[in-house]
Amino acid sequence: MNGLVGGKRETTIMTVHQHRLSIQGWLALLALILAARFIIDNLGMLLELTWILFGAFILSVMLRPLADLFARWQIPRGITVMVAYSLLLLGIYAILRLIIPVVGVEAASLRQAMPTITGDVMRQIGTMSMAKWLPSTANLAQEVNNQFDTIFLGALSTVTGLGTLLLNLFVLLIVAYFFVTISLHSEHQIWLWLNPIHRSHLRTIFYNSYRRLNRWVWIQLIFGLYHAVAFVLGLLYLQVPFALTIGLLGGFLSLIPYLGVIMATVLAALSVLPTSPWLALWVVLFMTSVTLIGSHVLMPLLFGRAVGLNTLVVLIALFVGAQLQGIVGMIFAIPIAVIIDTVSQEMILPPPAVLAQEQPAAVSGSTEEANAPHA
Repeated sequence: MNGLVGGKRETTIMTVHQHRLSIQGWLALLALILAARFIIDNLGMLLELTWILFGAFILSVMLRPLADLFARWQIPRGITVMVAYSLLLLGIYAILRLIIPVVGVEAASLRQAMPTITGDVMRQIGTMSMAKWLPSTANLAQEVNNQFDTIFLGALSTVTGLGTLLLNLFVLLIVAYFFVTISLHSEHQIWLWLNPIHRSHLRTIFYNSYRRLNRWVWIQLIFGLYHAVAFVLGLLYLQVPFALTIGLLGGFLSLIPYLGVIMATVLAALSVLPTSPWLALWVVLFMTSVTLIGSHVLMPLLFGRAVGLNTLVVLIALFVGAQLQGIVGMIFAIPIAVIIDTVSQEMILPPPAVLAQEQPAAVSGSTEEANAPHA
């Protein structure tokens, strides 16, 4: 009788347990569906937040060694970061002060030369039959109005985008400040929250990525210095107006892969185009040659030795980043490739200590087989 009662009780407990597991499974599925719906509905915001956090991490990678260095001299990390931010803002202000006069003078030169250029273009058009491509007079007013509407909407979106960019930059600087000034005790507490089974792997991935990204940041600065020096010397030799300003600007813009150098090349070519089209062609050829040497000789040499990425991997990463997120994707393409490479090495390849233990074992095993008596 007692056995029958006990069996019924165990059956009831198992039924209740299975019912709880069923409820938990449905709740987990519902939570997964809601999370997927939230991600899909707010994908743009989440991507923007991800770029801000990743940009703050990259900036902290650059500033953390400086903060650690000055911390040895009893200078707080927060003061070091604020001084670095002040120098960054002063640098941006100085660059703007250098760009505005150049753009103003070049715009005035182009405005003076525009009648001549327009006359040449119209004479070339007059020699060709363009009637079938030109719009009719009846639709001309409507097309002009459409163009004005497009220009107005484009200007409005540009102003809105600039405000959003400044807000994102402000948030990025604040997050990077907290990344740099976090104490060692707080960092240790964060690691303690992780699962002990995966903690060592995650710490290895984080610190290896941190060291490689730190090298990447300084390589970017060396790369920009190379472009600045080469552009300044070459443009001075070619007697390009504002050679120093354009060269320094080209070195700064080279931090944006490919697109930055193209912008500097266009600016340098426009500065001499009204006076000498042939000189503008030589400027384009010179700056293109400097860029190709840097991209195919200097960049693979530096990235291959310091960061550990193959040239093909770098080019693929830049292409994928440009296709997915444009300029922002190109800026963060190589750091993301570095992190992916670090994760793959840690997860796929065994640690060096394991390899060191396996090699003596393999050697001893082969020695025992060689010394074993043959049947």
